[in-house]
Amino acid sequence: MTRARVIEAARKFFADKGYAPATNKLIADAAGVTSGALYYYFGSKGELFAAVCDDSFDFILGRYTAELTEPADIRGLLRDLMATSMKLNRECPSLAAFVATASLEARRHPELAPSMERHVRRRNLLLTERVMASQEAGLIAGDADAIRVGALIGVLLRGFSHAATETTPDELEAMAALFERLLDGSLTP
Repeated sequence: MTRARVIEAARKFFADKGYAPATNKLIADAAGVTSGALYYYFGSKGELFAAVCDDSFDFILGRYTAELTEPADIRGLLRDLMATSMKLNRECPSLAAFVATASLEARRHPELAPSMERHVRRRNLLLTERVMASQEAGLIAGDADAIRVGALIGVLLRGFSHAATETTPDELEAMAALFERLLDGSLTP
């Protein structure tokens, strides 16, 4: 339980303040533990960042895996992913904020890059697998490069994660509704 509190506090601080300003003392205080306890669970701030990445992406990818069980055409796949992402944003706003800022922090602090890169590869693999399953079911064109389609979907999801950090939940819902209209073609006259 203590470890989970530290991870949640760190996720919020990393998302809100960035990696460098989120000191171990601030994180420990927010989690209600001593700095020594933080070091007991995580040997360094870099290890804590990696643990937050693991926890965040395990949760997100677990939800995608649980909710995307059936092959779908590209519109259906995008709708399902967006619906799952919107649920996650409502349930745990710090997830989207962390995902949006973690890649930037990994660029600023190269020692963090391996943690982020591993999870981006995991996400893209999951998306590629969903695309391939849909191709096998004849719902997505078989000649489309599944890896690139999966990466493109990842870019769209990342864009919505960034939007979640820059706007209100109501505005994000409105954007998701417009995205739905884009998918179904009702934005065109």
